[in-house]
This record gives sequence, C-alpha cells and structure tokens, in this order.
Amino acid sequence: MHKNCPVCNEDFERETGYYYGAMFASYALTVIFGVVVFVIMCVVFNFDAMTYLVVFAILQLLLMPIFYRVSRLLWINIFVRYKQPLKE
Repeated sequence: MHKNCPVCNEDFERETGYYYGAMFASYALTVIFGVVVFVIMCVVFNFDAMTYLVVFAILQLLLMPIFYRVSRLLWINIFVRYKQPLKE
C-alpha cells in the first residue's frame, strides 16, 4: 500500500492500531463470500458439504490479498472523505 494517496496526498499511515477495525471488515467480507459460495454450490448445484469446504478454503486462500486490500479501503473510507482537488 502506498504511504500517501497519489491524487490527494492523504496519509495512509495512521496511528498504531488504526487498521485493526479492518480486520472486522475482512471477517464480514469473508462471511458474505462464504454464504454466497455456499448458496451457489450447495443449494443451487447440490454439492456436498465436504466439496464446499475444500473449494471455499482454496478460494479463500487465493482471494485473501484482495480481501485484505478491500477491507482496508472500506475501513479508511468510513472515516476519511475524499475531497475533490482544487483546479489549478
């Protein structure tokens, strides 16, 4: 992650523990993703639970970096509002 935003120069290195809340956002994203995958695999296509667990574990490992970034973006967007840069 960049130290500062290239557009508005917002400092992304907050105080210690600031992104601790992003952990909860990441957990929520993972739960939502798990429910969606479960509904698609087990309810729609009638796969068994063991197949679901294996597929979900593999997908979760592959998508972990994306969930990490998205959760940090969600967390900082809760507290920091983007301001349009002034025209020069």
